[in-house]
Amino acid sequence: MGILTYSMTKTTFFVLFFLLTIRMVAAQDMLSGTWVARQSDENIKLSFDLKLEIGQGEKQMLFPARISIIHPEFEGIYQCIILKKSIRSYSISTIKFKEKSVPFDISPLMRKMTGILQVKRDMKGNQQLELERIQIVKPGLQNFNSISSNPNHKALVQSINNLVEETPLIFIKKNDSAWIHPDADSLLQPKHTPEYMGITDTLFVNNKKLSIRMNVNKDNDIVSSRLLQNPVWDQVDSKKEREEEVVILDTGLNILGFFADDFGKTGYSTASVEIGTDYFSKTLGFGTKENEAFTFIAQKIFCRVREEDISKFDEITKNDASNVRIGTTSDRNNVSLELKNKNIKTIGNLRSRSNKLKFAIWDDAVEDGDTISIMVNGTWVASGFPVRKRPQFIEVNLLPGSNSIIFQADNLGSIVPNTSVVEIIDGKKRKSYFIETDLDHMNRINILFDVPK
Repeated sequence: MGILTYSMTKTTFFVLFFLLTIRMVAAQDMLSGTWVARQSDENIKLSFDLKLEIGQGEKQMLFPARISIIHPEFEGIYQCIILKKSIRSYSISTIKFKEKSVPFDISPLMRKMTGILQVKRDMKGNQQLELERIQIVKPGLQNFNSISSNPNHKALVQSINNLVEETPLIFIKKNDSAWIHPDADSLLQPKHTPEYMGITDTLFVNNKKLSIRMNVNKDNDIVSSRLLQNPVWDQVDSKKEREEEVVILDTGLNILGFFADDFGKTGYSTASVEIGTDYFSKTLGFGTKENEAFTFIAQKIFCRVREEDISKFDEITKNDASNVRIGTTSDRNNVSLELKNKNIKTIGNLRSRSNKLKFAIWDDAVEDGDTISIMVNGTWVASGFPVRKRPQFIEVNLLPGSNSIIFQADNLGSIVPNTSVVEIIDGKKRKSYFIETDLDHMNRINILFDVPK
């Protein structure tokens, strides 16, 4: 009886732990939830209730979404996908699939709501999404008779067109509940999506090294590319020849995004890239018929590398992380004064077999003058370290046992908060974290250095 009770208790514990883990992961996803729109000028009230529902994302990069436009005389609900472009920007798909639209269909107008959602903060520090549209010019789009032949609808159609095409919009988060709907998962699966939205069929590979090569074309297309949390290219000219990039895939699902940055300024993009390993190659291009007028292409890649072949950092236990060293006694006293009244958030706990690690630090979005300081075990090892678009490196020496690395913002740059990406490198082992700090909030990474025996 005692063994049975123990077994049930243990099972219950793991179920609760699993559910808690899911909740914690979901909490890290800033985008998922319900957002309501208002006009940028708060003194002007929208004539429509405009709502953006965003579901749980894959790898926190690819998200299903639904846009609702409600008016006493109209209701339109359209599904789309959202692809992460940088730490502060998310791209909305050109195609919006009609779920409901009465008394007339505004699908041609919804293409005008294509663009970038920029993550910003208001004066109180609350996150919001500002829509930056990408102009899509297509013949016949202004012919409102194609939307509805009823003359009584003309003024309403014109108002909807103004809303989706030019009204300055900011989305405020109403709740963190991810959009749940039978269609939400289907939107992210190319074989089940109701309409092609820019997600290509999943590739299955057995090699972690993926090459990415730009195909030179005659157009002045500006493009960007991103693999999961790491940028590959940022606003580069497709007319100029570039060296081949080699990126390392994660085991399991990877998402590669290819973005047409200057879409609408010089017509539709025709840029393309070749991706491949030793065993295959594939072209991703905006010049094909299916991708014409698209602003991004999302390629899913599933890497089937054996778990025992992976070189990685181990996560350390909660007990190891809580026993963190902060320098000598004098260092500890000085640090206590410096860190008093500061909020320190632990973003990672790792185990290392090396006493020397290399940190690569860069700005994942816009280089805006951010600088940071880095403290290792109570000693500032870098002060006023500039955060640039290209990675810069600093070497960190670890002491046996637990080590504390703290990142502090020296300033807030031109875009609040101070953000950067830090990648910890130990030979083939790599681990990336997002750093988000301000003058009162710091980030900490705990690293346990196991002295080799």
